[in-house]
Amino acid sequence: MKRLLNYLKRFFYGARPFPLFNLYLIYFGCRNSLRFHRKILIQEIKTQRHPAFLILAILNGFVWYTYRLWKVVFVLLMKQGKKVQKGYNISLNKQFKDLMSINLLFHIPIQNYYKYKFYKKENYKNIHNFISLSELPYFHDFINSEKKDIKQTKSFISNKYKFSTALLELNIPTIETICIAKKGTETDRFFIEKDIFCKPVRGSQSKNAFKVVYILTDKKYEVHPIIGKKITTQQNVRKFIKKIIGDSRLIIQKCLDDHSCLSEYNESEEISTARIITAEFKNREIKPIYVQLEY
Repeated sequence: MKRLLNYLKRFFYGARPFPLFNLYLIYFGCRNSLRFHRKILIQEIKTQRHPAFLILAILNGFVWYTYRLWKVVFVLLMKQGKKVQKGYNISLNKQFKDLMSINLLFHIPIQNYYKYKFYKKENYKNIHNFISLSELPYFHDFINSEKKDIKQTKSFISNKYKFSTALLELNIPTIETICIAKKGTETDRFFIEKDIFCKPVRGSQSKNAFKVVYILTDKKYEVHPIIGKKITTQQNVRKFIKKIIGDSRLIIQKCLDDHSCLSEYNESEEISTARIITAEFKNREIKPIYVQLEY
């Protein structure tokens, strides 16, 4: 029964737009950014050709359009919208229209509106030049469709511990790994009187990733999930960690801080991320083709 409830919860909160209802799909113009989004979308649709995936996508879309979209927009307007209204004099009504249009027309994640400051005119003009996290899996499948070993490569890269170890062997700097936690690991292993960052060995889009923060003045710990609310009571901190390590292996790493030249632009406590996508050309030369700074 508990497993069924967890499945229903994941289904309900994982609701997202139905891929066929997207204007990118009917764009046949010359603008490269829009054409590229169209190709990524087609790649996503190809993965849902099986009737079971199609039915699930339709149900997810129904839940998204009838409930989740409206709730998420309301929460964002109350949390982020009021700050933007005060700081940039952009009305909540204008923000609401922008949020609904970018999601209903192009399925751009509405969180990106505030994450990338699309409420600024100069940023909104370039909105189609961004690749969202939800597109990345299909983006990689599309650009690597001709590579025979892509499945093995993706499996290797998705294992954060193996990938980090391989980088070290090539003398490429990586974040210090403290240990790997799995089911049965004592929660005390997470309490080492300094901040640590924990994430699943296999995972993406910050799911089940969190920061354990040591409050020196009170000599206590808090959990700051990347997705979700802060947990401050010690009993709930231990309960949260036990649940996560019961579901998946975690890689525990040293926390990093932003460089001073970045921290002045970063309004959140999350570290800035430079997302760089490279491509191998016919002459075997590898070049960066896309760079995105996230904070």
